[in-house]
Amino acid sequence: CAYLLPLPPRHECSFCPHASDPMILLPSKPQMGSAGRSGVLVALSLALTAAASTSHKLTLAPSSLRLRGGESMSSTCKAVCAVDTTGICQTIEIERRAPGPEDVDIDVVFCGICHSDLSSIRGEWPAQAAYPMVPGHEITGTVRAVGADVTGFKVGDRVGVGCFVDSCRECSNCKDGEESYCSKGWVGTYNALTNWHGRSAPKTKGLPGLPADKELTFGGYSQRMVVSEKYVLRIPDGMDMAKAAPLLCAGITTYSPLVYHGAKAKGKDAKVGVIGFGGLGHMCTKISIAMGNEVFVFSTSETKRATIEALGATFVNSKDPAAMAAVSGFHLIVDTLSVQHDIASYAKKLKTGGTVCIVGLPSDNLSFHAFNVVGRKTISGSLIGGIRETQEMLDFCGANNISADISLIHPREINKAMHALSSNAAASERYVIDIKGLADEFEVEAEPAIDPTSWKVHASATIVPAEARAAVHAK
Repeated sequence: CAYLLPLPPRHECSFCPHASDPMILLPSKPQMGSAGRSGVLVALSLALTAAASTSHKLTLAPSSLRLRGGESMSSTCKAVCAVDTTGICQTIEIERRAPGPEDVDIDVVFCGICHSDLSSIRGEWPAQAAYPMVPGHEITGTVRAVGADVTGFKVGDRVGVGCFVDSCRECSNCKDGEESYCSKGWVGTYNALTNWHGRSAPKTKGLPGLPADKELTFGGYSQRMVVSEKYVLRIPDGMDMAKAAPLLCAGITTYSPLVYHGAKAKGKDAKVGVIGFGGLGHMCTKISIAMGNEVFVFSTSETKRATIEALGATFVNSKDPAAMAAVSGFHLIVDTLSVQHDIASYAKKLKTGGTVCIVGLPSDNLSFHAFNVVGRKTISGSLIGGIRETQEMLDFCGANNISADISLIHPREINKAMHALSSNAAASERYVIDIKGLADEFEVEAEPAIDPTSWKVHASATIVPAEARAAVHAK
C-alpha cells in the first residue's frame, strides 16, 4: 500500500485488502509528486473529518481506489518447492511482484497435482528444469486486488489460472486465441525463465545461479499469484473450487482435442477411445460422455472397471488380447498415458480417417511403423488450449455438472502424493492441495519410499542451476 488513512467512526471502506482496520488506500503514482500526494492527503483528511462531524457518509468511486502505482512493493508468501532433481518438496518463502495496472492479485485456495509436476521436479523431460521449482498449474482462488486497468474481474471473484501466465500476444496464434501455441513461446505458470517478452524487467533477487536477465515463474503450490487479467479465468457459479482445479489442466487438455477432432460436433455419431483412466483419462471420459459420444476406456486396471462403467463408458482391459481384438472403428482415440506403451496397437483400431491424439507426455520416445498409418490414419498431438477455449471448457463443465474426482490433501502430504502418483497408486482421483493449509506451521512430511535412484534425469534436460542436479543423477 502507498498511503493509508484511518477512517473516522461510523465509516467503512473495504477497498484495501491489506488493512485489518477500515482504511482508505491512496495510489502512489510516479507522475504524482510528493506535493500532489500531500494535497490529496489533506483534502481527504478534511473530507473525512467533515463527514464524521455531520454524520454524512463519504462515498469514493471504487475506480479511484483500485490504482496500483509503480512505487508499490512486492511481497512474500509461503510456498512448497523442490530444490533439486530428487524432487523432494519442502516449504519456502517466495516473492510475488506488486500488481501492475493489468494484473489480478489472487489468494490461492486450491491447486491440483498434475503428473507433469512430478516429471518436472524430477527433471524427467527433455526440457528445462529450473530450481527452486514451485509447481502447480491447476489453480483456483479468489481475487484479493486488481490493477487500475483491469475490467474483467473484481475483488472477491472466483477465478482460475492454468498452464501459462503470458505469451507474446503478437503472433497469429495469440491473436487467434491460441496462446498455447504461441510462436514465440508461452510463459509457463511455473518453471519458466522469462523476460516476459520484453514487457518488464526480470526479478531474480535471492535466487543464486539463475540468469540475471530472466525471471523464474512460481506456480500454484503457494498462497498467492499475481497474473495479467488476460490469462485469468472465471470459475462458474456453483462449481466446487477444489474439484474445479484439475479442469485448468486435465480438463482443457482433453476437451481441446475432442473439439478439434470433431467429437463434440458429431455427438452420438462419434466413437471415442480413451487410453488410460488416471487424472487425464477420467476427465476425458466424463467430457466425451457429456458430448454424447460412445466412449470406450482402455485400462490395465480391472479395479477401475466399475467406476468406468458407472460413468456410462465401456471398459476394455488392454492386457486381454480377446478384449482388445473385439473393438475397432474409432473416430478418435485420446492417448493420456505418461509411460511407455504400444501406440501402434491403438492406431490399428482407427476407422479410415481416424486419429490417435497424444496428450500424455512419456519421457521417452513412442514408436510406430509407417504401415500403422497408411490407411489414412493419423497420429497427432494436442497441448492444452488457449484462454478462450479454456473458458469455454469451464462453462461447458459447469453447464453439464462435470468436475474432477479428487483426493484433498494438506500441503504437508505433498511428498506422499507424489510417490503415489509415480507408483500409479493414485487411482483415477486427482490429488488437490488445500492451499489454506500453508498458513499452518509445518514441514512437508518425508516419504521414505521415494527413491531418487529409481529414475534418471533426461539426457536432454537442462538443469538450472547446474548444482540442482542431485549427486545420484550425475551424468
